Formats: sequence, C-alpha cells, structure tokens
Amino acid sequence: MMVMFSLCPSRPNLAGGVLWHSAIPSWLSAILLACLMSGRVLAGPLEVLATDPLGWLGLRSSDATNRVQTLQVSGDLAIWKEAAVFHGGSFEFRDPAAPTQTVRFYRVASRSKTSADDGRNQLQAVDDPFLVRPIAGLFENPIHWAKFTILREDSTRVWFQDSQRYRFHHDYARLRLKPFLGMSRAEFDLSSLQASNHLAVLGAVLVPGDGRPEYGIQIVGQQPWPRDEVLHWLRLVRAAVRAPVGTQVWYLPTPEQATAAESDREAFATAGFPVGSVERWLSQDAIYSEGWAVGRLTWVPAAEIPAARASGRLRSTDILLTDRVPAELPPLAGILTLSPSTPNSHVALLAQGDGIPFVWFADAAERERLRGLVGREIALRTQRGFGATATVLDLGSGLAEALRQELLALKQTRPIAYVPRQTLGSITNLTPLSPADIRWVGGKAAHYGLLRVAVPLNSQPAIALTFDLWDQFLSQVLPSGRTLRAEIDAQLVGLDRNPEIAVLGPRLEALRRTITRDARFSAAQQAAVLGALANAGFDPSSPGRVCTTVSADVPPMTSTPMPPAPAVVIRPSRRSAASFGPSSASTPASTTTTPSLSGGAGASSRPRSAWHCSFTILSPTRSRWPTGWPPSPGTPRSATCPSMASWSPR
Repeated sequence: MMVMFSLCPSRPNLAGGVLWHSAIPSWLSAILLACLMSGRVLAGPLEVLATDPLGWLGLRSSDATNRVQTLQVSGDLAIWKEAAVFHGGSFEFRDPAAPTQTVRFYRVASRSKTSADDGRNQLQAVDDPFLVRPIAGLFENPIHWAKFTILREDSTRVWFQDSQRYRFHHDYARLRLKPFLGMSRAEFDLSSLQASNHLAVLGAVLVPGDGRPEYGIQIVGQQPWPRDEVLHWLRLVRAAVRAPVGTQVWYLPTPEQATAAESDREAFATAGFPVGSVERWLSQDAIYSEGWAVGRLTWVPAAEIPAARASGRLRSTDILLTDRVPAELPPLAGILTLSPSTPNSHVALLAQGDGIPFVWFADAAERERLRGLVGREIALRTQRGFGATATVLDLGSGLAEALRQELLALKQTRPIAYVPRQTLGSITNLTPLSPADIRWVGGKAAHYGLLRVAVPLNSQPAIALTFDLWDQFLSQVLPSGRTLRAEIDAQLVGLDRNPEIAVLGPRLEALRRTITRDARFSAAQQAAVLGALANAGFDPSSPGRVCTTVSADVPPMTSTPMPPAPAVVIRPSRRSAASFGPSSASTPASTTTTPSLSGGAGASSRPRSAWHCSFTILSPTRSRWPTGWPPSPGTPRSATCPSMASWSPR
C-alpha cells in the first residue's frame, strides 16, 4: 500500500506511507483527503480515521481474504517498525502510541497467507475463525472464545492466536512469540502468570453463543494485577476486537482477580468495562467436560486445595466440590463448582483430554443439595446431546467393593504399544546404530545413528550404552541383603498413576537415599564404560554430555554431567532422563513428580523391575565443568544438578 504526500504528487517516493501529524493544518488535511479520495493510492486504500477519546489514531484498509497485511510505522521515513498484523479482508487499527508522537508515517505491506499465519492483532467478535465454537446440544448456546497474549516489550498490540489450533497459550507462544520461543510450560507460566517481572499478560475474549451484542474479556494471573494495568489491557483488547456499534464489553475477572475487581467495580464501570460473570450468559447447566466418575464427594474451598492435596484430605479418587475453580487443579475423579467457570480455562481443557466430568449446575437448589452430599459416595455423569445433562446420584453408604472395582475397570485405558527392551550381552552399542536397534539401546540412541549417517559433519561422535548396564546396576545386592531392583519395588508398591503426595514424597526420599548412599557401579562396570569411551576416542578424564533414552515404563531420571571420578550412581528424579552423576548431589524431594507407569489395566500392580534406561554419551566441546561442579563432598541435598539440555561445557 502506497500513499504519496505533498500536493498530490505523482512520484511514489514515499511508497506505502501515510503522514500523520498531531497539528496538521486544515488545508493540509484537505489535500490529504483529496489525495485519498482521488485514487492516489498505489496498492489499495489506507484510510485515516478520527482519533478516539484516548487520542488513539484510527486507520482502516482492506485486502483479499487470502492475504496477510502488515501495518508499519515510522517517525522519519527511514526506520520502519511493524505495528500490527492482519489477515484478509478489512481491518481497523487504533494506534495506542499515536498520542506520544509528533509525526507518524504509516504503510501497509501485503503478502500471501501461509499455514504459519496463525496469529494476528485483530479479532472479529462474530464468526471469527480463531474463535472456538463448542458443539452445541439441543437448546444449548455454548460460549465461544479465543485466547490472546500482550507482550510486555510491545504493549501496544494484542496477539490473538488461532484457538482452534492452539487451545493453550503456551502452545502458541513457544512457536510464535519471540520472548517464549522454545520455552517449557513451567518457564512460560513463571514468565506470564506472576506479577513480578512478567514478560506478557494472558487473557481471552468470550462471546455469548446466543448472538446478543456483547462480549467479555478475561485477564489471567495467579495474583491480582494493578487496576491501572488491567484497564490499559482492557482498552487494548477492546480496540483490537471488531464488533457491531453499540456492543457492550464486560470485564470477566478470573477467580484470582475477582476480589480486586469487585473492590474497583465502579472504576471499571466508569471506564466502560462493567464487572460481570459468564453466569449472565448461562440458562442451563454448564458442561465443561463430559465423562463419568464414582467417588467420595469432598468439599474444599479453592484457596485450600493445594494444602488439602498435600495432606491427603483431597485424594485423586475424590470428586471435588469447590466454591470456584482456580487456574490449576491436581488429578481428580470429577469436578463440581458452585460458581460458573469458563470453557477456555486450563482446568476445562485438561479435563476434556482426560475424560474427567466437570460441571456447574444452574439450579441453586441443586447446588445446595450437593452441599448435603459432602463426605458421601456419589456417581457423577455429564454429557451433551439433546441438551446438556448432568446427574449426581447419592450412592448411600457406598458401593460393594467388587462392584466398585468392576466400574473403575471400565475407565482403564488400553496398554501402550512399544518395542520391549532386550539384553544384548554387552554394555556398549552396536555399530552403526539404526532404528532396528531400539530394543538394545532405546529410541533416542538408535535414531541418533541416523544423524551420524545423514549429517556426520553436523552431529557429534557418540557411543551408546545398552540396557545391559541398567539391568546389572539394578541387580546389585545392597547392604540390606536385597537387590536394588527389589528395594525399588518395595518402596513403590501400591502406588498407582496418581499417588497421594503425602505418601509418595517420603517413599521417594527414602529411595533416593538408598540409591545415592548405597548403590554403586562395580569396578568392572566402570572399567567397561571408561574403556568403551577410550576406544571411541573420548578422553575418560574429561566430562561428557549425556543424552538419555527412557523406555515407556521408566520413571523420570535426572540429567547430570559425567564426573571424572570413578564413583558414579544413577538416581530417579524429576527429569525424563538418566545419567551418571556424583553421589553427593541430588534433586530435592519437593521437585519430584510421579514415576510414570506403562498404561493399561493393571498398570498399578506392574512389577517395578521393568524399569530400564540407556545412555548416549556425546563428546564434550571443552574439558571444564560448569561453575560449582562437581560439588564437593557434603554439598547440601538441595543442590540442583545443571541441565544438560541447556548447558554446554565451557
């Protein structure tokens, strides 16, 4: 898009630019308008609109629906910066930075749309393809929604993601938004949900399914955000949503923001964002996730859920009744809430994936009945079809144990199909490795052989250690007289996929002590490993990078560097990896998650002797340890091992 400015010049030397000045004389404005109306536009109309009450300048343009338009801004016609991205058709953009500028030039670039164009800076309130529109049952008008992100480094625009393609903020941000590229879910949450040093703020636009002229805006955060910041974000989103004239915009605070929003209700209303709830759009029960469950109905207020889960008061087999649904919940059999939630919440999306029934009852009498069932065995079923239906049955004193087990067996998933491991008779790898060798060394090591063949100059030399070494390590006899394998089985007996934290923590800590204090590789095993390294051209005295393969029924393992000292151990911990590491270091018990089991009926009783893993040792780039490693003897147990996924030896 090009607009030339002066007395309607014919030379396109300001190609793609529209000049805006906060004090443009009226005669100059007339000339500009005449230029626009007379067709002095080289690639399509870019219309300048009046400023809004906030002083934000408006711009409007249009293009083919299969095109992507990029609006650029400049203050000197030399340096241009991207201001917004739009997809096909027309756009209207309000520039929040305009009031701070004396001179402002605008231009639009247009290109073909690709599959990677799954984010933009504008949303249609009606029938936007980015909106998730849940399948409706008879007489049901489910809420439509789309998620957005506002970056701290670019707080003048809103990134709406294709929420049909990316249901979670993290799924989109890690692929498309610069501050979060490749970031893990945990790192993303720390960088976006906390008030201190956040890189972005997250939210969603919710549209009622019955077509009424209004929509709501949610702002997500684990603690209340300052009112003035929330108002700024609400204004940004409102300016980025195209809706019919007269559409009412509501502020729909999440549970974490509700108290603060209520105290500032008048200020939000004055700014044009009355505080509301999705309950205004609900005329019947809200089914957030379909499924069924049998369990004890347990009442826990939202603020007490973490403590109740840690103490064992709330169990994974319980059906939770709570006053409101927080941003995160532990694994549960079912969820009942006394306050309506939203279909775009993490809890709702995760519950859908796991088949956990989740419902809010519109009938106040039914919600009161639920309070009277607390502590009793109930059956919960939610489904959509000819209308959304949810049923809670009081099972009285409970089910007969045989019937209970028969019912719960119906919820068991099918076993995972994977290549079972085999022993090779040697702890070193086959040469060359191929995917067919997965049974000896695991998938990561076997497929690394493909890289060595395909891109030998761009992949480091490596050797693989087979499952034989792991089996030998588990077969060693401890001072207690039992093998390490038997000790692990004894410590973890009776734990299922979602063990209670209060029980799991002490057991894992005892197991960690056993492995780090008592278990050892034998002198022969150490000699075999060091000999294999030497034969492959590695220097056994220098540290190596350890890349691990874990089989389907192996618990997560910690990644640590390989020390030059011969005393090495393997220990289970949080990361899905395994490695050699000094016995003086360990990961705190508080960071350990549930060991994973192979799926399928009877998984909880599978012998723990099925644990196994393998190792691929990559050559180091230098021979120095990261600062502070290896830790000296007596290092506190809270010492954290450096992650080999993000650390390269210096």
